[in-house]
Amino acid sequence: MRIRLLPATVGLAAIFFAVKAVDVWRGSAGVLGPSIFAAVTVSPAKAQAAPPAAPAPATAAPGQIVFTPAELDMLQNLKMRREELDEREREIDVRTNLLVVSERRVEERIAELKKVEETIRGLLVQYDKQQEEQLAAVVKIYEAMKPKDAANIFDRLQMPVLLEIAERIKERTMAPILSAMNPTVANALTIEMATRRTLPATGAPL
Repeated sequence: MRIRLLPATVGLAAIFFAVKAVDVWRGSAGVLGPSIFAAVTVSPAKAQAAPPAAPAPATAAPGQIVFTPAELDMLQNLKMRREELDEREREIDVRTNLLVVSERRVEERIAELKKVEETIRGLLVQYDKQQEEQLAAVVKIYEAMKPKDAANIFDRLQMPVLLEIAERIKERTMAPILSAMNPTVANALTIEMATRRTLPATGAPL
């Protein structure tokens, strides 16, 4: 009886293991099958390298302005033009400041020259006054002298000096002196006096 149950037990165990093996195989196929299939299907793609995908066009963020290359070039040119204009404006400002400074210096120089001119005029007036006083003193001396003595001195004086003195002596005093002078000198003095008196004064209308 024991001998008959052993083959039956072995047969049942074999069937049990066979069923288990089938279940294990099915479960393994369910887990490993897709991955193995993926590996098999992807491997040919790896053999042929796919070209890199083109970069996606830049998209503007909300509120951001996107410029085209042509617009960027135009903006760059406008920026360079603006910088050139700013540089020229700075140069014009510098030149304007230099002109203002130069004009101020010229005005100061003109003011200084006017002061010098006024000083010179004052000195000339003072000189003329002193000279006139000196000539008046000399004229009094000659008027007090005898006509013959005065004539002898007049004959040796240079014509510009003689003319200045003779014009300041009174006519009634100069007449006897002139008659006592050397005829040649007296003649030249008479011509100078007549010519000088007929000429218009400096600055007077003709």
